[in-house]
Amino acid sequence: MTAPTRERVTNKAADGGPAEPPTVAPVASKPARHRLNKRPWAIAGIGLIVPAVLLALWHWSTAVTGYFPIYQLPPPASVWDAGVDLIQRGELWTHVAISTQRVLIGFLVGATLGLAVGAIVGLSNLSSSLLSPTIGALRAVPSLAWIPLLLIWLKIGEDSKVTLIAIGAFFPVYTTVSAALRHVDPHLSEVGRAFGLRGFTLFARSSCQPSSPR
Repeated sequence: MTAPTRERVTNKAADGGPAEPPTVAPVASKPARHRLNKRPWAIAGIGLIVPAVLLALWHWSTAVTGYFPIYQLPPPASVWDAGVDLIQRGELWTHVAISTQRVLIGFLVGATLGLAVGAIVGLSNLSSSLLSPTIGALRAVPSLAWIPLLLIWLKIGEDSKVTLIAIGAFFPVYTTVSAALRHVDPHLSEVGRAFGLRGFTLFARSSCQPSSPR
């Protein structure tokens, strides 16, 4: 379905010649996406359609029809009342702070390990041959499959929760770093050594900088 066009009438009659009938030159209108970019409120409104529909289905399946029992899926009103009660008792922000701390610690541990292992695998062919198959097999394990093992090994507590978050953060960072370093031109290291770079400076200038996004 083509976009609507505006019509512009032009006269092609030559000076002193016989008059010709006017011709219609179509002028394409601006695409709909360009018009939406100038209306951020429209984009925000469209983005709220799906959450509003999901909220209506949630209310209908719990409070209206009772398809889901309250112990399986509480209605939205009950969740709202529970949140207001936690705020009034001053407990909501305590739970939010504990969860935020847990996520930050887990991500920091997982990202640090992913960065270190990814650098080792990406810079060394021997390390890639030794570690890549094992890490690839572990990466194929779903995150939920780690939960029973973590409960057995670390029991129910902060350690098992932080470890699960660290596992989830490790593999994306490892994959990104190892793939980026693997595609760095090895001649850059030779050039760096020729200019007297050694150690971490050589690694940062010849490997990290070329592999970083621009």
